[in-house]
Amino acid sequence: MKALLQQLIRLLGEVKSRRDELEREVNNGDFAWNTACAELEKQLRELQQLHKELLKEDVSAARRRASKSKQRRRTRFNKRQQHLIEVEERRKTSEAVNEEIDAWQQAVFQKVLREKQETQLKKEADEALSEVRMKLSDMNKVDQLLSAVEKLRGLRAEAAWRRGLKPPEEADSGFALTAAAIGSLAAKQLKTYRDEERTLQVMLDTEQEETREKEKEKKGVQDARQIQSKRDEICDAFFGVSEKALYDAAFNSRYYNQALFSLDGLINVRSAWDMYLVSPSSEDGDYVSSWIPPPRPTTKAWKSARC
Repeated sequence: MKALLQQLIRLLGEVKSRRDELEREVNNGDFAWNTACAELEKQLRELQQLHKELLKEDVSAARRRASKSKQRRRTRFNKRQQHLIEVEERRKTSEAVNEEIDAWQQAVFQKVLREKQETQLKKEADEALSEVRMKLSDMNKVDQLLSAVEKLRGLRAEAAWRRGLKPPEEADSGFALTAAAIGSLAAKQLKTYRDEERTLQVMLDTEQEETREKEKEKKGVQDARQIQSKRDEICDAFFGVSEKALYDAAFNSRYYNQALFSLDGLINVRSAWDMYLVSPSSEDGDYVSSWIPPPRPTTKAWKSARC
């Protein structure tokens, strides 16, 4: 564009000079008008051609400006879209994190509530068992007291017989009926309290067994996590990923095909292979006994990765 403008200025100057010369030679009959007109027409044609080229340059420049403007608009649009996508991803990530936090809080709350309920249930069971055992002790005392009263009455009756005294039969039968009724009631209560004691004891034993199982399971989970953490550390030291990612198909494809995509990957694979090359005289040297030249590249990617 700059060269065309310079050429245009030069031609305009020449045309102006020619015009001034023709104006001075208007009254000169000996002037070579045909030659001057031919030269002027030639310059005019050059100006027209130059004008066309300038128009083309203007159109091309306009097209380039339009293309650049369109590209800038597309870039701004893509940036806005990328920003919207990033905002949406951050929102989704934030929602996912909040959901995880809510779920974790709910799980913790349920766990605390469950432990509180289990503690309260165990406390109530312990209190009920203590109360039942106290009642059992009381009923055993009643049974022992009843037996002692029966023995005492028997001894007194035997002493009365030796002195020649005989108590009325109504008193004996009344005492026997009363003692039998009390003994039957005490036996029923003892049976009831023993059944309650066994039930409560089974409940407590079951609760303690479940607690031990939970503690054992929790300890097993912790031990498994520690072992897995150690395995992940080892895999990360060797391969740069965790053990779970080590079995991922995409990772294996990238790892075993790394020589196809980068020079560093090719050098790493080649170094890992060549470090096991040994001489024929070495012990355990029957695997690889010499340098192994690689085959010629068969793809552009392979060629681009070569030294």
